[in-house]
Amino acid sequence: VTASANKSKTKTEAQLGTRPEPLQLTTERSRVSISISETLPTGTSLTLSSNMTGSVSSLYTDQATGNLEISLTQSLLQGFGMKTNLASLRKAKIDVDISQAELRAVAEDLVSRVEKAYWSLYLAEEKISIQKESLSLAERQLDESMERVAVGKLAEIELAAVNAEVAARREALIDAQANYEKARLQFLYLINPDGEDIWSMLPITVDKPFVPDDVMDEISVHEKLGLKYRSDLQQARLSMEKGELEIEQTKNGLLPRLDFFLNYGKSSYAESFSDATPD
Repeated sequence: VTASANKSKTKTEAQLGTRPEPLQLTTERSRVSISISETLPTGTSLTLSSNMTGSVSSLYTDQATGNLEISLTQSLLQGFGMKTNLASLRKAKIDVDISQAELRAVAEDLVSRVEKAYWSLYLAEEKISIQKESLSLAERQLDESMERVAVGKLAEIELAAVNAEVAARREALIDAQANYEKARLQFLYLINPDGEDIWSMLPITVDKPFVPDDVMDEISVHEKLGLKYRSDLQQARLSMEKGELEIEQTKNGLLPRLDFFLNYGKSSYAESFSDATPD
């Protein structure tokens, strides 16, 4: 919908005939117009417009004109067809679907990373327990060896190997504790729990690993599901569909412009602005 209005006034001096004094001429012009138009997906344009003009002069008779017009324009080549005219809208919808697929891919990746981080944390805990048992066993062997040295059943030089074994077990325990800290921080980073000091939290691994009793599906079943639901493949298919729409737009844009148009209108004339309103 468009509307406009303007009004102007001019004053001039004109020398008419043999009159010694110039004649003062004053003219006021007014114009009001309004129109409403709609473009249909078929390439059809409909417009309804009306305008009124008026002129009031100090020399001539007042004149006013009103006009009402209906026009229809149908594209026959370039701009014809719903497929071409709705391409931009359909591409926008495809962009939304692509964004949703990207979001789903991020969510699936996050779930996978959290699951892997959980089992890494569980494994790190188990390794600490194993290394503690190994260190305890090595320390008991050291105590036994020292007792055997004290009673003369073992040479003192043999303690070097046992001490080296204890040191290796302590080193392995330190490494396991360091790996646990890394796994704990990675797990907290992924789940992002609420709290002020999240990095000091100690997650408790409740679920334990187990062998499922159910029979696994055939590989072909997972292959079909992957081809149908994988987010990256969905994005690729949507991008191809978007490209086909762009090709359709380009082909239509290369066509020449050829329109069928029909205009119907009526004009009315009067000496006053209000009487010039068209029926």
